[in-house]
Amino acid sequence: MDTVVKLAGTGLSIGAVMVANKLLTAGWQKVVGKEPPTKPGDRDDDTVKEILAWAVLTTIVSTAIKFGVAKSTQRAARSMRDPREV
Repeated sequence: MDTVVKLAGTGLSIGAVMVANKLLTAGWQKVVGKEPPTKPGDRDDDTVKEILAWAVLTTIVSTAIKFGVAKSTQRAARSMRDPREV
């Protein structure tokens, strides 16, 4: 059962990060007015400040999502083993 929970957690984490990335991209476009700097060397008008801001922003959000999903799946695994521990 733990393997199923771990696989579900991995799937949830990937899906949540993909959705968050779409939302961050849309927010970036509204605030900055152009696509985020996702591909190194793709555009000449990306500043170092923008590149670093995008890197920090996406890292913080994806890490928070991964930790949240991990905590939730641990809680789900515990409740499957012993429903009184919820």
